[in-house]
Amino acid sequence: MPVRVEAVCVSTPEVRVAKQPRDEVHVGPYGLEGDRHAGEQHISSRTGQPMPNRRQWSAVSTGEIEAFCRELGVLAFEEGELGENLRLSGIDLGDVRPGTIFEFPSGCRLQVSAQNDPCENAAAELAVTYGPTVARYFVRASFGHRGVVGAVLAPGIVRPGDGVTVILPQPVASAPEAARHS
Repeated sequence: MPVRVEAVCVSTPEVRVAKQPRDEVHVGPYGLEGDRHAGEQHISSRTGQPMPNRRQWSAVSTGEIEAFCRELGVLAFEEGELGENLRLSGIDLGDVRPGTIFEFPSGCRLQVSAQNDPCENAAAELAVTYGPTVARYFVRASFGHRGVVGAVLAPGIVRPGDGVTVILPQPVASAPEAARHS
């Protein structure tokens, strides 16, 4: 099954987690224009110091959302409710490694930095609509299925319906193997 963009979403000032679906988004050099996670740097919650922003965008998988919502006994969360910028189909993001690149028809290129850990803020916000079971079990049910975050390699426009080319990271040769090829 080809990988496809199901939704593109940007944050709104009045809501902490959920994001608003759009007809298209402009991805600038440091994230989606107007999104609260966009920026070249972020302030470390641990040290209070500026650090490179490796969470300029986030993506979730439609299939993974449907699976953990079934486990929770609730309808699948609506587009943007998990705070994602991109909702993708045709891919299991729990298996995506850092360094993977998503390329879109506009030339936009996004590189995966890490898996996105579930958070209590999302659980609390979702529980308002979906009930106390979500508040209690969301983090456990979505662990390993909460999608990925990353940084922008090349700006561009991303729209629902766009196909996504997935470029896997090249394996790093081990020292003995690298020495054999010298």
